[in-house]
Amino acid sequence: MVRPNFDLSEYQNSEHANYRSQWRGCEDLSPSFFENSVSYLEKEKRLYLEVSPVYEFECMFDLYEDLEYPIPEVYQREVTEAEVEAWRAELQIVREKFGSVFQVQPPNPLYPYGSTEHKTNAFSGTTVVMPLGEGILNFFYADFKSAFDRCATVYQELTRTADDPKKIHRIEEGVIHLYELYAEVFPALNEVFYSSIYTAAFPPQFTRKTEKAFTYYQQYLSLLQSEFLELIEFCLDKSYRPKVLGRLHPSERYSL
Repeated sequence: MVRPNFDLSEYQNSEHANYRSQWRGCEDLSPSFFENSVSYLEKEKRLYLEVSPVYEFECMFDLYEDLEYPIPEVYQREVTEAEVEAWRAELQIVREKFGSVFQVQPPNPLYPYGSTEHKTNAFSGTTVVMPLGEGILNFFYADFKSAFDRCATVYQELTRTADDPKKIHRIEEGVIHLYELYAEVFPALNEVFYSSIYTAAFPPQFTRKTEKAFTYYQQYLSLLQSEFLELIEFCLDKSYRPKVLGRLHPSERYSL
């Protein structure tokens, strides 16, 4: 294969190429890590989103025992009934933030009063019921920039601790290390995640606590908001290019 030898010192990418380059991945973060179950009831025109509970301690407990890993300190002691009730109240406050539009059905507790009620993500294990279209509207009107600004200082503190690659001998060890990193990063950025129902239900997985991961996730959400907003306007806004698209139904516009 011939490889031309060009001087690229003054080469300029096209606008489209520059835009696509912003979507390139980041090795320190996986935006599409969580897999949830989504179903749609056509008659009710509602989405049912079952949020995976996998990255919570009750799902990790057997791994810790099998590998004889030290249990995280927060789960080592007996908790009081008052503590558990306080945790549940905090979770409920977060869930109710989205109002009556989104009906959040929490999971049944595994034990009457157990340390596993101390959730990393308030939406883990819940079922979220929403009218069709409300989830995406909630997402692209979320003020992520302000949330990132308010979380920046706390996240920067995390980046000051050692973040060397973990040496693992079995895949299960890697799962535990990713869980512990998730449990550390999520509280630092929970205001970002709780800015919309979808970022709460589909948070990313940080593989390292770096400034690059923080910047990339902020850029990723901004790009997604722009793409979805343009898609909605193209398909549903009657004032968008009316001479060209005015006679087309939304489904026909979407086909384009």
